[in-house]
Amino acid sequence: MRQTHDLRRAIEQYFFMCDTNRKIREQLGDQVFDLYHEDFVGDPRYWLGRLCDFVGVSATLPYLDACADIVYRLPHRSRLEVQWPPGALDLVAAEKDKYAFLRRYRPDD
Repeated sequence: MRQTHDLRRAIEQYFFMCDTNRKIREQLGDQVFDLYHEDFVGDPRYWLGRLCDFVGVSATLPYLDACADIVYRLPHRSRLEVQWPPGALDLVAAEKDKYAFLRRYRPDD
């Protein structure tokens, strides 16, 4: 029962943070850099370089290489390690569609 309660609380907290993120994005517009974890893991040198450019920092190739070398090669899918209570995945699916930055994700990803 505790895991079920904790998971529902985590879902609520996550979407609270998503709502905060959306509000910040609405206020700041293109002053926000969108970076998806899966994209970063897939090509860390490229995305770190883009992020450095965005904040006005020069990134040398040795710096990008050193950073990329410590990035995991695949995203960790911890959601597969949890027993989801009935209705929880449906709640996540319904809520995520309220946020443009989450629409790219599907339950089977």
